[in-house]
Amino acid sequence: MPSLTSEIDRSITIEAIMPAATLVSSCKKLTVTDIIGEEEWLERRPNELAAEVTCPDGTTAHWNTSAWNTLPYELPVVNWVIHGKNDAKCYEWNKSRPSTYDLIYASLTTLTEVYSWYQWNYSSKIPMMTSKHVWACDYSWSRVMVTISMLMTNGELIIDHSKPPRPNNSTLRSWDPPLPLPYIDAMDPRALPELGIAYPMVTSENIMREGVFIRSSTDALRALVQPWGEIPIRDMADPEKEESIIKALTHNRAVLSAQLLSIEHRLGLNQTSTAEALPPIEAVFIDHNRQRIV
Repeated sequence: MPSLTSEIDRSITIEAIMPAATLVSSCKKLTVTDIIGEEEWLERRPNELAAEVTCPDGTTAHWNTSAWNTLPYELPVVNWVIHGKNDAKCYEWNKSRPSTYDLIYASLTTLTEVYSWYQWNYSSKIPMMTSKHVWACDYSWSRVMVTISMLMTNGELIIDHSKPPRPNNSTLRSWDPPLPLPYIDAMDPRALPELGIAYPMVTSENIMREGVFIRSSTDALRALVQPWGEIPIRDMADPEKEESIIKALTHNRAVLSAQLLSIEHRLGLNQTSTAEALPPIEAVFIDHNRQRIV
């Protein structure tokens, strides 16, 4: 939120209630089917994993990936290799329809991201897939009323960072008209040359340690691992930790999306929003001066 110039005395603080956008997600674990059996792994053929994804509108999307059991040629001997990726599904954008860049970008308001990671055990003579995890997360923007504390600094009203904004989740509802989802990475179906990647670039060599190697085709999963993220590298192979991994993935996307939305959709004081009229801001001015009646 931009600061507001004001002549209000430094002893004045403000408690305001205003609408804010929040990225909501709904995640579920998918049932995975192995298309190629274990006996063919010895031939270094990919094990095809597949799953059916139920979209928010009730339709079904098919997901599949090739789970190779071969090690990258440049790696030394390792005991465990964890592969991972994310794929976009359940979006309504029609890329074949002629359109302007702005219309293409604004058209994607809902998206289902399929996150998958699986583990190969190379400590035995025969490589074995010991775990596989596939989750689908639906993303969209909602509107929520937030209480914000503001104070005076150098003649401007700014958010009081000692009192972070407090959302009232009972006011949560869909944003109308829907807000577009920001472009996060190359898995976005709107992938255009002009757009970069919001995730930090983490190379494969940077995340090999303790006999474990993370080989991910996307930065969303790589960025989770310590020291860049909060997930210990061995937790990626622990079935008991998969919900915490999904929580970290959705948190990272929400943080990046909020930052990008704030930049891309910020309005000047003289600009008019194209969305529905927002309710008036409710605010309370508090005077902290000590005064005495004589």
